[in-house]
Amino acid sequence: MRYSDHYNSERGKYFIHVYAYDAVNNTSSCWPTEITVDATPPVISDVEIVDKNSTGYTVKLRISDESGIARVQFPTWTTANGQDDLVNDWVNNAAVSGTIEGDAVTFRVKDSDHNFEKGEYATHIYAYDKFGNATCYPMNSIILENSETPVRQEYIGSHEYLLFDDAMTWSEAKIKAEELGGNLVTITSQDEQSLIEEMMQSGQRDAYFIGGTDEGHEGTFTWITGEVFGLAKWAGGEPNNAAGSENYLEVYRSGFWNDIPGNINRVVIVEIDCSAFRVNAFIADKASGQPVNTAINLIVAGSGGASPYQYKFYYKLGSITTTIQNFTASNTAVFKPTIQGNYTLYVEVRDTQGHSVTKSMVMQINEGGGSSESQLISYLGKDPGGNYYRYSAMEFNKSFFAYRINPSLTAAKMYQQYLNSQCRIVALEERTKGYMDYNAMANACLKARLRGQTFDINAYFASSAAKLFAETVENVRIVNADGNF
Repeated sequence: MRYSDHYNSERGKYFIHVYAYDAVNNTSSCWPTEITVDATPPVISDVEIVDKNSTGYTVKLRISDESGIARVQFPTWTTANGQDDLVNDWVNNAAVSGTIEGDAVTFRVKDSDHNFEKGEYATHIYAYDKFGNATCYPMNSIILENSETPVRQEYIGSHEYLLFDDAMTWSEAKIKAEELGGNLVTITSQDEQSLIEEMMQSGQRDAYFIGGTDEGHEGTFTWITGEVFGLAKWAGGEPNNAAGSENYLEVYRSGFWNDIPGNINRVVIVEIDCSAFRVNAFIADKASGQPVNTAINLIVAGSGGASPYQYKFYYKLGSITTTIQNFTASNTAVFKPTIQGNYTLYVEVRDTQGHSVTKSMVMQINEGGGSSESQLISYLGKDPGGNYYRYSAMEFNKSFFAYRINPSLTAAKMYQQYLNSQCRIVALEERTKGYMDYNAMANACLKARLRGQTFDINAYFASSAAKLFAETVENVRIVNADGNF
């Protein structure tokens, strides 16, 4: 019986009468036989996104249907490049079928199935019952970003190793490692090889970049640090320079090495020589593009060498070099430009043995007078028990960078208290407006990034998009730089 033979392919109760005839027209019959055809589509409920991290997210839901569920499909794509990452024949493709256990359905969306793209995702849920009835539940504007947080941290001697699951190209990974004060891991001993193999089991990726390349000297691999390229654990048939473009190295979870093109996305293992004298971070509390006469706080974090350090801040505008603050023990300075232009800001850090390291950043200063009226002065945290904690914005940022260098540093105590209290930032304190909603700010920041724009926190405070924090804030604990209150 075909539904299409009946008016409008009607569903519901059918009556079937059976008649049998032999060759001489004798007949026999049996009736009535009733068959109920389900016309009601499945019901999708309790949809939520869980376990979202840099590798993807999991969609959970409840499903119900009188006749039973045949399958639940999760076609997914990103807003980047249209739907180029949408699988073919997603209606039936098992690659986007959810796992059904009773009335619970789950599906894991992996960035590796979508060109490792970050930004806005869309997952549409289609549930089909055994009679072909279907229900659609669209989910749009799911934001997936790199976490910027290491999955695993280990040490061999004075060398720190950080494993990330954030996907990027080899060049981007190299820059990220350098921004953290290190380099892509260079495996020069069996101890390092064994450690990396063990660390990768904590990650969720199949392969990780390491700091080897033969770019410019095909077939002869070298480490980016200049160390001797001796130990190697090549996979079978590698390196093979497939398609003539494989100039960089990755290590599989199995521990074997492979050469790979630089435009392929993989993830990062960073090696930091904690004994080396270096500048780990040099930041400004305001984005490039500020008007003249704006007070901009500069912060630097150094490590290694022989402390305590001395810090000198200066800038170049055209051919003129000007000192902002000569060598002192303070790792902060205030830059207040009075002329528009494209500035290069520098910090020189000197240890007690006379060694020095320098780091720079570029900042555009625009026309305009007067300093910005809006100013971020603190973060408001909230723990699971509903207690509020106030953190000075400048001290909190300094503590965060110190924590990323070494969690045991004294300067990291404020951020360590934040983590130990299981706090989350819920509001930002603006100098004149009070507590502003953090989530509204985060959404505005994300939209700016998706448009390729620079996000200026102080300009945001002055805009109509800024929202006051809705909760009544009482009994706030003020946390000092030592993590006490």
